[in-house]
Amino acid sequence: DMADALQEAAYSGGEDALAFQEEALRIRRALYGETHTSVAASLNDLAMVYDEHEPGTGDSLMQKAIEIDRELLGPAHATTLTLLNNYAWMKAERGDYEGAVPVFREVLAERERAYPEERWLLAYPLHGLGVTLMNAGRHAEAEQALRQTVEVLLTDEDSVSRLASLIAISRISLSKCLLAQGRFDESESMAGVALEGLTARPDLKSNADAARVQLEAIARAREETSTR
Repeated sequence: DMADALQEAAYSGGEDALAFQEEALRIRRALYGETHTSVAASLNDLAMVYDEHEPGTGDSLMQKAIEIDRELLGPAHATTLTLLNNYAWMKAERGDYEGAVPVFREVLAERERAYPEERWLLAYPLHGLGVTLMNAGRHAEAEQALRQTVEVLLTDEDSVSRLASLIAISRISLSKCLLAQGRFDESESMAGVALEGLTARPDLKSNADAARVQLEAIARAREETSTR
């Protein structure tokens, strides 16, 4: 429909992204009323665009989206938890680490309780939690969360192939966390494992490039340390 087309146009970015998202929300409200999962989806998308333009301005829209899905789908529904995870990332990306951490923990606890057989779902909030803790300077906690992320993904046979990109990203994040603690050998090993796992995946070139960038960062850090 027209709202879907507008959202697709908004995802391509550019100056009109905000206008497209606002129009998509207007159409969906006209079609479905204020309380509908499609309206919640539009509120989620619009909140992230708002927050990107002016940090903090997307909160009320995202909270409304989560409220709608909680009411219609339940607090532990996959869609509700995805919105909650998005909200945590939105907070983290604007530097509100202390605000993001409990939201990631809430998503993690709900997914663990509601989907005990699908442990790979824990990787998304675990990775977000780990990166957020790392950016907040809480490296020991961050390392634990990032190691758990990799472990959860590697113990699920399906995930090893299907979520290879997330595995690589998580390993690179863990490498950054180890580097921040001055543990060069461990950091280099983790980045090397990430790169090695991508050699047969030309479709994941951007992840391989990120691993190479991380290895270069480790080499520079070693050199700087040796010349002090």
